Amino acid sequence: MIYNAPPGTGYTLIGTNGADEFHVSTAISFAGPHVIDGLGGQDRLFLDTSGKFADSAFDGITDVETLLATNGLAQFTLGAAASSAFDGLIRISVLDGGSINVNAADLPGETQLVVYGGALTDVVTGSVGDDNIKGGGGADRLRGGAGNDLFRFDDLQQLATVGILDGGIGNDVVQAYGGGTLTDSNFANISRIETLKITVGTASLTLGDEAAASFGNILRINASTADALHLDGSGIIGHARLIATGSDGSDTFIDGAGNDILSGGAGADTFVFLDHGTASHDIITDYIAGVDKIDLTAFDGLTFDSLRASARQSGDDLWLTLDAAHHQYLVLRDSTVYNLRSSDILLDTTPLILTDRPTLNGQSFDFSEYALQTGWREAGDERTTITGTHNADTVTLNYAGHGLYIGPSRSEDMLLSSLTVDLGSSSEPYQDRLNIELTSTGSDGTMGEGDSGKDGTDGGAANGTISDIVITGTAIDVGLGVTAMAGKGGDGGWGSSTHQPGASGGDGGDGGDGGAADAIVDGATISATLSSYVDISLYAQGGEEGYFGLPGDGGPGGDKGDFGHNGQEGQATARIAHVNVHFGDQEDQVSFWAAATTVDPAVGDTPSWAPPPLVEIKDNVVDLGGGDDSLEVGGYTRHIVFSGNTLLGGAGTDKLSVNFEADLSGVDLRLDLRAGEFRFGDQTNIVSGFEDFTIQTSGSPRSVTIVDGTGDQSYSAYYKATYVFADGHGQDVIRDFYMNPGKPGITFEGLHYADLAISIEGNSTVIRSGEGDTLTLQDFTATLTERDFVFT
Repeated sequence: MIYNAPPGTGYTLIGTNGADEFHVSTAISFAGPHVIDGLGGQDRLFLDTSGKFADSAFDGITDVETLLATNGLAQFTLGAAASSAFDGLIRISVLDGGSINVNAADLPGETQLVVYGGALTDVVTGSVGDDNIKGGGGADRLRGGAGNDLFRFDDLQQLATVGILDGGIGNDVVQAYGGGTLTDSNFANISRIETLKITVGTASLTLGDEAAASFGNILRINASTADALHLDGSGIIGHARLIATGSDGSDTFIDGAGNDILSGGAGADTFVFLDHGTASHDIITDYIAGVDKIDLTAFDGLTFDSLRASARQSGDDLWLTLDAAHHQYLVLRDSTVYNLRSSDILLDTTPLILTDRPTLNGQSFDFSEYALQTGWREAGDERTTITGTHNADTVTLNYAGHGLYIGPSRSEDMLLSSLTVDLGSSSEPYQDRLNIELTSTGSDGTMGEGDSGKDGTDGGAANGTISDIVITGTAIDVGLGVTAMAGKGGDGGWGSSTHQPGASGGDGGDGGDGGAADAIVDGATISATLSSYVDISLYAQGGEEGYFGLPGDGGPGGDKGDFGHNGQEGQATARIAHVNVHFGDQEDQVSFWAAATTVDPAVGDTPSWAPPPLVEIKDNVVDLGGGDDSLEVGGYTRHIVFSGNTLLGGAGTDKLSVNFEADLSGVDLRLDLRAGEFRFGDQTNIVSGFEDFTIQTSGSPRSVTIVDGTGDQSYSAYYKATYVFADGHGQDVIRDFYMNPGKPGITFEGLHYADLAISIEGNSTVIRSGEGDTLTLQDFTATLTERDFVFT
């Protein structure tokens, strides 16, 4: 039945048990008071006028299922009355184009809201419940509430025109029912969403910083029912993570810099991985050998043989090393090395002058003996010498080994020593490349065999050492890397069970100890005259402990045996020592990075660690010469030794960055430019000739103090750092000054508060003193008073 409301108020319209239509043509007659009762059936209320309607307009309306705004200019505020009118499920739609304005912020939490927008600009503010909002194609402004909301669009092109889309709190999904193209800039107006789902069609997505901000750094893309997906995540930097599912067609994925998880689906998919120069491990969940392609052309010098050689099986997953120096890995779920096909792997075909990347399985590897066998060294020579040409030379020495079980011990010693590499004469205009990689993997221990609760055997040690090497050239790019991953201890065997009455069950065996891991560069001399780069990167992981064995059952009336005990975590050490770097008067970069870790302890037993993982960076000399150079020193571990180093910036504007992630509780850090030293607790290093400093730490050091010297410096440090300046300090900058309440962060020597002139200039605070001295606190505009300084 069709019912038409009169122009005025006070009317009553009672429907039937069928599908009724109620038409209201004036704002006054809708605003009420009135009675509209749909009774049974699917009833629709047509509002054929414009206006602003409060929640009270729905008083007197009952048992109506859908509200249709035909004029396209109506505004609704929904609350308890609207919820009651629609029995807790409100459906609002726009007919004949137009737009709609809905504010459902005051709806009761149990109410469900479904909105179908018009062709023009819709404005919808959702409720605290789970809303279902469909955009209509204009520059819509759609805001969800606290629930798990769904925002729907006809296709990606319609989504690209949205004015504002804010998912709000909750697990919110944006769903496009058709394909199209989205670029990163299209996400600028989208925020607080968790998933983008494309149901049909062909989709092309280009993601970067804007998209990462929209998703909150976990970008979930689901195109499982679409026809095809092209996803370019190369613009995603930092730690943002991409979790993407492709279609059953032929999809293309380009990874970002984070730890991505990619699922291609049933089609012939292509996975492209870029060399981001940062640590990451990407995952392909469903690699199909002979069907999918893996594009690794971005990794210079990577070969199929070296890729297979680097492969490591972890349970059902295969780990491939793409860039060992930066710890970039690819994980193939439910795969083994035998699944890899050279036809599936796309690689850079740039020829190399010298490449040697064998996998050396055995008890140990000695480069000197290996070089003799290969003819690189004569029997009477004490050293192996490799000489470059006047062209752009590339030398790659990459050796990987896995320990074999020989006798009672398990170990894999990788030693590269007594090597000289001369990459060219002083007249050479090219930059030469040298990359040396050692990868040592200790074998896993075996489980206690038999039914008598035998102990698991210890995991094999992993030892990789580069020592006594000399590298010279004109313009060089040098990478030295050592990875040592010790084997897991074998699990304890199960105790034997018995059926003998009154007899006790056997005890479970103890787990074996994890192997020790050592990654070491100790003794290297590197020199060049033109712009050069050196990267030394170490990673040591102590072996995981073996798990305890289970007890056996006793006979009738007998006791169960005792559980075994977990083994001990393997010790891990990474050491960079006695490395001498000397460069000329052009721009150079040097990076020292070392990490030593252990696997998390087993569940169900008290953790038993060997001595804590240790990183040592000691007794090195880095002389960067002239030019605007940079030196980065970093470590990740539990305990760090940083001592006896001489770090010289030289002429030019030079940068020193120190980044230690370790347990620094109780440690005082002091960078004193007047004394020319960097004290790390009771350990001393010589520092001179740098103008730009970055000191980053985790693990809460007890204090960080920076004593400024003469000249102009720029600082970025731990947020609790204290800075000391003297009269005549120059023109200095603190890039991230933090004012700790009750603890002055700046000390002036030889000055008084009256000597300071403090002003706000743009986004910074400038403190002037003496004859032309300035201290600029970048991005800091809080008010400073005398209590915020110390004067001595």
